[in-house]
Amino acid sequence: MTTTTHWQETLSQVEQSIGDCLAALDRYESAFAKVLHDSPEAIAARPVPPPSPVWDEKLAAAARQADEVEQLLTEQEVVWGRWRQTFGNWQQLMQDLPAEFARGR
Repeated sequence: MTTTTHWQETLSQVEQSIGDCLAALDRYESAFAKVLHDSPEAIAARPVPPPSPVWDEKLAAAARQADEVEQLLTEQEVVWGRWRQTFGNWQQLMQDLPAEFARGR
């Protein structure tokens, strides 16, 4: 088998694989359309509705709430960091104590 023949066979296999993938995608698209009780053409033909002021208000409110949650999480992270450092310092202090103090004498 020559290099050219091998190359052509490889290209044919790639072309066949791409064709198989496209056929599978078509089958899935048709099955999905049946689930939605729509045809693929009807899905593609639907116009996008114009933006709604109500929707914009909801998005803005959601953004504000997300910002508030992010701020709370940041504050909690700082507080937990302080607690962790405090307990780490306490643990180190306990390890550094002479043995007689650690036993309670």
